[in-house]
Amino acid sequence: KALVKKFDRNLSYEPKAALEKLISVAGANKSIDLHLNVLDTGLRGEVKVPFSTGKTIRVEIFSDKTITALNNNEFNFDVLLATPADMPKLAKYAKVLGPKGLMPNPKSGTVTTDPEGRAKQLSAGATIAYKTEPKFPIMHISLGKTSQRPEELAGNLLTLLREIGVTKITSAYLTANQTPSVRLDISSL
Repeated sequence: KALVKKFDRNLSYEPKAALEKLISVAGANKSIDLHLNVLDTGLRGEVKVPFSTGKTIRVEIFSDKTITALNNNEFNFDVLLATPADMPKLAKYAKVLGPKGLMPNPKSGTVTTDPEGRAKQLSAGATIAYKTEPKFPIMHISLGKTSQRPEELAGNLLTLLREIGVTKITSAYLTANQTPSVRLDISSL
């Protein structure tokens, strides 16, 4: 209740001002998330942002070791990369990997002819994937941590909003863990 009093719910904030306000209220090392209401479902993509998101991604390239781990019901990765030739071998694991969001898919860029290059790109931590909920035109995207400088977070935010397209966004909110949300003024972008 004390945090709610620090925010004016009727105001829309410029991106950098909203980030500074959230960082001052949230405390150290909390995740900052962007919540978007968009015009239509099915919007998805990936954007390379100028600064790290502060999140480390465990990337696995499909191999015999992966098959052994899957047979033992071990999922020690956040992203599984595979070549098109590997997909028939992975088919029997689709019922396990699919619901967890780990099944390689060409749309998400996890089926590739160069998995090593893609693994380096994803491990750098400066790539943000976005997509709407399956049945609702909303998105939830992690931008970074409160321990980062506001300029870095603002750079990531602006790059992401421009990539998605401001005309496709109906409203945008920023929040940190356990804080009220802050409405963004996207009309100035």
